[in-house]
Parts: sequence; structure tokens; C-alpha cells
Amino acid sequence: MNKNNLIKRLCHIGIEISAEKNIDTLLEMILKESMQIANCDAGSIYFIEGEQEQCLTFKYTQNLSIEFPFKSFRMAIDKNSIAGACAVTGELYNFTSMDETVDKIGIRHNPTFDDSVGYRTRNMLVVPLKNYDEEVIGVMQLINKKKGNERLVDDLAYETILPFTEFDEEVIESLASQVAILIERTRLYESIQDLLESMTQSLAKAVDQRDPVTGGHSERVANYTLDLAKHISEAEDKSLASFDFTTDKKRELYYASMLHDVGKIGVPEYLLTKESKLPEEHMYAIEARYKYLMLLLKIRQEKMLDTADPNSQRIQDMLLDGAKILSRVNKAGFLREEDERFIEELKTYKIEDEDGSVIDLLTPYEYDQLSIKRGNITSEERSKINSHAQKTFEILDEINWTKSLSKVPVIASQHHEKLNGKGYPYGITSDTLSYEAKIMAIADIFDALTAKDRPYKPALSVEKSLSILKEEVANGNLDRVLVDHFENMILERGYPHD
Repeated sequence: MNKNNLIKRLCHIGIEISAEKNIDTLLEMILKESMQIANCDAGSIYFIEGEQEQCLTFKYTQNLSIEFPFKSFRMAIDKNSIAGACAVTGELYNFTSMDETVDKIGIRHNPTFDDSVGYRTRNMLVVPLKNYDEEVIGVMQLINKKKGNERLVDDLAYETILPFTEFDEEVIESLASQVAILIERTRLYESIQDLLESMTQSLAKAVDQRDPVTGGHSERVANYTLDLAKHISEAEDKSLASFDFTTDKKRELYYASMLHDVGKIGVPEYLLTKESKLPEEHMYAIEARYKYLMLLLKIRQEKMLDTADPNSQRIQDMLLDGAKILSRVNKAGFLREEDERFIEELKTYKIEDEDGSVIDLLTPYEYDQLSIKRGNITSEERSKINSHAQKTFEILDEINWTKSLSKVPVIASQHHEKLNGKGYPYGITSDTLSYEAKIMAIADIFDALTAKDRPYKPALSVEKSLSILKEEVANGNLDRVLVDHFENMILERGYPHD
């Protein structure tokens, strides 16, 4: 290769390797390019791996003359092998003949591998891969520099082998140095990704632990969301707008779905774990109060103090069964009409205590809680819980996301939005709602319906849950085509996730 072509080649290589983020691809690329530049027949790369006990791992090899099954293996980083000696000393070795290994590094070339595949190593250029700190992170071996492009299949072909030149040394060492630095950059990039992912998982786990009954919800929603996105991108049905499920999109969707409930950090914990209208200890307090009032009325009746009060007997009747009725109402998911009338009447009565203070049979707070018609959350409490979506945006928007992850706050905060604009926190419609959020909304609802770890409701079957998703479509809340894809995916793959 003449110098003009070499310069062009090196520029091209520089562009390619600087853009590559995958270490495996990078190593394969540099080995191939180095072999072409030096015009050699074979090559190998060893990589230093391990944190506690490091070793040299045989990672890649190429041979233009013979084919053989690749098998990775590990060896100690010491001077008992050519690659090991290079890793220890950090020096470049140019063996014009393999007999030179004894004088240069004190060991003989081991021909075992050559013999096993029917090959002969006549010469070798061994180059250390060094990082910013001049630490060796790997070793590259180039084998049998050739005069032309012929395959080494007989003695005559082996006679065309040439020694590696000083120019080869300079070019390959320079290239190896660039690659080593890029490998370190890639390792740093991967470590940052690992850090971000572990922090995301830890934060999601912390959110789930604040609400024990929904433990694992964030991870399941992430799984459903990513699987649905992949299913859509691979579907032959093109009724959807093209969804480009790139690596960056996958990561963005993963972080958004894992952190979609992070705003619950700002919601009072008692609301997240509320299993009844009033806490059990409050019901004990009501029961104790009623017992006291019954005793108070009985004493007064005995002293003939309440004979003029026409409501005295009615109050006693209500107090007698009141605690029992209220205990049932407190845990009921639906308020019956007769219970509603009882609560309405109960709140109208007050009794004056011995010290002149007034005692309510039912305080305004107790009335508000016990008169909830469905579920156990008041409208005010529901607003506080719903605020987690807006809080999710506010929390995630404080993070300096990279450009490829810039939509995480928006996607995560929109998982309770509806196509018809009746969702929250923004009440936006389908035209404004992000495509990713439409996918996540389906995953979020499905997991809430099928989850087996919620004590306040039984898990619904897959069939019933899918039916409810279709009802949401009919009500204008979810995307019909996306729900169809989700149903196909669930039925094909045998969900739900455990």
C-alpha cells in the first residue's frame, strides 16, 4: 500500500473507529484494518479482563489462508507466552523469525495451536494496546507479512513471506494507540450507562417500596412497554406510523417507563398505602368514643337529665350499632344507600360533655372519608395521588439528560393521559400525546389489572384485562391499533410477566 492510499485509509479508519461505541465491533475492525495495512495473513487480539484477578483473554482472530473454529481462552499475564510478555513489558516486538523469541523474551514459540489447525507462523509483529495512562489493556499480534495476496497453502507460498518493516511498526503502533484510547472511552461510556441503569433500577425500587402493594410494578411496566414497542417495530402490519425502535429509542423508553412513577416520592405515604377509608387506629378511637358516649347517656338517663331530649333514645340506638356499621363501611368498596343515610343522620347529632365541650358523633373529617361512594379515596386525596405524574416530570426534568434521552421526562409524565384529553396531568389529546406514552399507558393499565400482589383487589385474568383495554379504546382513552398489537403480543408470547 503506497503512502497516499495509506493516508486515505488511516483517515477512513479514524472516522469509523471514532464513531463506533461497541468494543467487540471496534476490536474486530482494528484487527482487520491492521492486517490490510501490514498486508499480513493472520492476526489475533488478546484483551485484559477482570478486576480482582486480571488475565489475558483470546478475543479475536482472523486468518486469510485457513478456516478453523474460533474458541476463546484465557491465559495468565506473565512472560510464559508471547502475548503475556508483551502485556507485562508494554514493549513492541518484531520477530523476523520465531526463533528470535528465545533471545528477545526468553521463551520458545509454542507451535501447538499452529499444529492443531495446519498452519505455520514464520514471523510476528506484537503490539501492546495502551490507554491514556500508558497502561496495557490488550495485545495485538500480526502474523506472516506477505508480498502479495496469495494464500499460504504450500511451501512455495510460505517462501513469499516478508519481514515486518519499521514502517509497519510505526503505523500499527500508532493505530493501536488510537484504538486503545477509544476502547477506554467506550469502556467509560459503558460504565456510565451501567451507572445510569443501576441508579434507575434503585430509584424505581425505592418508589415501589414506598407502596409495597405495587412492588415490581415499574419493572413490569418497562418490560411490557419495551416488548410492545419491539412488537410494533417488527410487525408486518403497517397500519401504524413507522416506529423506529433504535438502540437510543429503546434506552429512552426504558428509562421513562422505569421512572414513570418516580413522582410518588412527593405523594404522602399514607395515601399510597391506604387500604380503607379510615386507618384501623381511627376506627378504634371511634369505637372508644361511642362507648364513652353510651356510658355518658346512660348516667344521664339514670339521673333523669335527658328525659326532655326526644333524640336521646335515637342517639343511643345509633351508638349501639354505629361502630359496627362504620367498621363495615370503612372497608367496603361501595357505599350502600342505607349506609349513606345512616352516615348522613349520624353527622347531625352532637352531645355535650360534662365540661361543656361538644362531641360530634361523626366529625367532618370522618364524614368525608366514610361517605366515599366508591373506593377509599376522597376527591382531594385523588388529586394528591394524581399529582405524581406532574411531579414525575418535575423530578426528571432536573436531570441533565443526553440528547438521545431528552424526552424521558415528557414520556414518563404522560402515562395517565388519554387520547380524548380526559387524562392528567395536562389533559392533552392524541395529537399532542407522545407515541411512546400511548404505548406505556397500555402497559401501565394492564399490569394494574393483572398484578397478583395487590391486597385490595384480586388479579384479573388476561382475557378480562384485555377486554377492559378494549373498553378503554371504546371510551376514547387508548389507541385502538396499539391495543390490538398489545393483545396479539400477549396471546403470542404467553404473558403476563411474573
